[in-house]
Amino acid sequence: MQQHSASATKNPTPNFAPTEITAPTIAKEEEDQVILASKLISLGLILAGLHF
Repeated sequence: MQQHSASATKNPTPNFAPTEITAPTIAKEEEDQVILASKLISLGLILAGLHF
């Protein structure tokens, strides 16, 4: 058992730095296109609702 303890102290568990998790970035142009599409869909639904 003592040899096992000695080997454990020779090879301590590595110290890993915490990894940073970031959200994927979306290009500004793509974000603007998504916003425009959402607004157009909303407008279409509003107009369809008014028609009925």
